[in-house]
Amino acid sequence: IFKPYDLVCSIVSLGNSVHRMKGDDSRFTYTFVVDILIHTSNGEDLPAMLVNDAYCYQNETNNNKNNRVSVAFTGGTLIPKDEVLNDKYKSQLWSETFGEQKTIDTSSYLSRLMKYVIFLLLGVTQEHSLHFEMKRCPVGFFDVLYLDNEIRITRGNQGSVVVVERERSTATTATRGAMQVVG
Repeated sequence: IFKPYDLVCSIVSLGNSVHRMKGDDSRFTYTFVVDILIHTSNGEDLPAMLVNDAYCYQNETNNNKNNRVSVAFTGGTLIPKDEVLNDKYKSQLWSETFGEQKTIDTSSYLSRLMKYVIFLLLGVTQEHSLHFEMKRCPVGFFDVLYLDNEIRITRGNQGSVVVVERERSTATTATRGAMQVVG
């Protein structure tokens, strides 16, 4: 999605936030926030966050079983962390690494809103963050194998098994949905 295509990255941590969508009781946000290290060709690491946006909904075609959830991925944003933005050398390296990207389409209301939110929350300007939108959202699914107030175990349509644990700060509040991948 982003150039250069041959970058090596390591996942530091991954969070998955699920919240009911306002005005639509049948769909939920399904956002992944991935803390990553981008390993550049000169051996320097660039810490970043990759935010993958999606929504999920109950899959009605699963022989009346209520454990299948469909997921549609809609886009995402790659954002440098403060360590990159506050260091001249790393900021320059970020610009050199990702310098030939297409800019955010500011004619779209959603793009302008995303740019503004990223600036407000993180102080990151358009030239630092990279945003993509998927015109035809890829749709997958996962089956919920186990679910309680603290743990969710799922099997994805590609066979992956994911175990997530609710963050300790939100485990007592059932209306919060932040989960941390633990395995």
